[in-house]
Amino acid sequence: MDRDLTTKKAVAVLLEEGSGVTVLVDTQSRHRFCLEVDQVVKACQSFQAGYEFFQQLEDLQDLLSNWVLQYKSRLNGAYITFRSTGDLLFVVVQKETERDDELVDLLTSLDISIASDERFTQLKVEVLQLPKTSRSSLDAFLSPDRVFEHAGYGESGSQSKFISGQRLTTIKY
Repeated sequence: MDRDLTTKKAVAVLLEEGSGVTVLVDTQSRHRFCLEVDQVVKACQSFQAGYEFFQQLEDLQDLLSNWVLQYKSRLNGAYITFRSTGDLLFVVVQKETERDDELVDLLTSLDISIASDERFTQLKVEVLQLPKTSRSSLDAFLSPDRVFEHAGYGESGSQSKFISGQRLTTIKY
């Protein structure tokens, strides 16, 4: 919203894409610059897409945290990592080395649920189940500088969430 200089009230300004109009932007720090309306539209669309992406990522973390809490007795760890493609990978490490077929089914249901959930339209998420494994084997599946690790369980009633870190720290479940 712009301000009407005579009344000091906020007013809407219509910027019509393709109009060829130049917009003068004056920031609070008094930095001024000009943009074509088409550039302003693209910048606003990019900002909105970025905002929606991070909101969806936050919602996904909440969903996955709740899922991890529900099945924590079967898990040795849980991680969200970004792949080189930009897609997300949810890695679940079982407590046991033997394949847990019921956990496979639970993760398949979770995967389908995320893929069909309208809240996650900008996120591509894959799910991977690993048996109990060494740290070096686990690291092969995770991007070391782009990982959210589940923050453990603590006392009953404590918050469960994913935490971000430059390097992974060992948090046992």
